[in-house]
Amino acid sequence: MTRVAPRLFMLLVLALSTWLGFAQFTLPAVVPTVAPATEFSAERAMTDLQAIAKEPHLTGSQALADVRTYLIQRIRAMGLQPEVQTTTVIQHPPGWDAFQTGTVNNIVVRLKGTASTKAILLNAHYDSAANGPGASDEGSGVVTLLEAMRALIASPPLKNDVLFVFTDGEERDMMGAHAFASQHPLMQEVGLAINYEAMGSGGASELYMTSQQNGWLINEFLKAAPSPLGSSLMDNVTWVFSEQRLGSDLEEYMARGSAGLDFFYTADTSVYHTMQDNVQMIDPRSIQHDGSYALSLVRHFGSMDLSQVPRAPDEVFFNIWQNVVIK
Repeated sequence: MTRVAPRLFMLLVLALSTWLGFAQFTLPAVVPTVAPATEFSAERAMTDLQAIAKEPHLTGSQALADVRTYLIQRIRAMGLQPEVQTTTVIQHPPGWDAFQTGTVNNIVVRLKGTASTKAILLNAHYDSAANGPGASDEGSGVVTLLEAMRALIASPPLKNDVLFVFTDGEERDMMGAHAFASQHPLMQEVGLAINYEAMGSGGASELYMTSQQNGWLINEFLKAAPSPLGSSLMDNVTWVFSEQRLGSDLEEYMARGSAGLDFFYTADTSVYHTMQDNVQMIDPRSIQHDGSYALSLVRHFGSMDLSQVPRAPDEVFFNIWQNVVIK
């Protein structure tokens, strides 16, 4: 009996630790369409997703042109005037022996603030991989931006400008983000960039990459986010083993001096870049989680002076419980 008791105790501790690990990934409930106009509603966003993620829409295809037309019409219906940045990109991706070139069509929208110090850029790519309709990767981020845009228009104006950038060519080594960051004059006004990505059909949205010297940024994220989930491990591990990051549009903005936050969800990665990445498979609660970050962070940083973003030592951070982050 004396040997059984310690083993039973260890099993209980292991079971409790496992339960604690999974409990932190609880997703928020989907906010319905009848919610106030100033709130983010994943149910509203799903209507746009059904229109966007019907079929694969890779860069240069007619299907992507149709998605672009839809987005422009939706944005104009909100009373804003989107710009299409059409440009040729020539770049030499790290590790490649050759240059890559292509024409991209980014959609850029500016929501003016009352006395902007620096702009907050919200980013998602609207092209998909060739072998899937891209409901999560990356229709989820696109509709997150659309619904956040709608909610912000319905809210009192912010101090800082908000830029919404729907990039083309992310699946071709972030060509659209490279085009905006290197060629568009509005890049000079960006103080903080927030990017959305997905590598599965659902799951909690996690902060997985930030700009360097992120101490101040992490503190502000924890103040603002209603259900914060994040870990510095993913970014650090990729640096240690491959000497490069996972790869996302955010890197192009951070390379030009912007502070940055990157979010993704990764449940059921088997659907990634397949025909299963569709509207039927996606969990709308993941979009709700992305949207809660978008509105809370834009409203928080939208009232701050971003002209001189503070620098502080990098933080090690991770969740130990739902909404409880240790740093």
